[in-house]
Amino acid sequence: MIPKALDERALVALVQAGAAIELLVTRTSPEGAYSASARIGVRWVPLRSQRDPVRTWKSLDALVSFSDKIGIQRLSVEL
Repeated sequence: MIPKALDERALVALVQAGAAIELLVTRTSPEGAYSASARIGVRWVPLRSQRDPVRTWKSLDALVSFSDKIGIQRLSVEL
């Protein structure tokens, strides 16, 4: 079963298992906040924080750093 949203620990486990290799980044506000979804099979599953239903980053640089840290191989950006 694919969850409705992923936290960082779940995403790291899926990346290590080879089940998640790509993130889709979208702009969530005109001010430049970004959110990400991981592709699990054919579905895109949003990333969430511990407190919020959707995790956001203030810059693309921060999101790229996060992606590199957890081992994401591919990052697509939609503006």
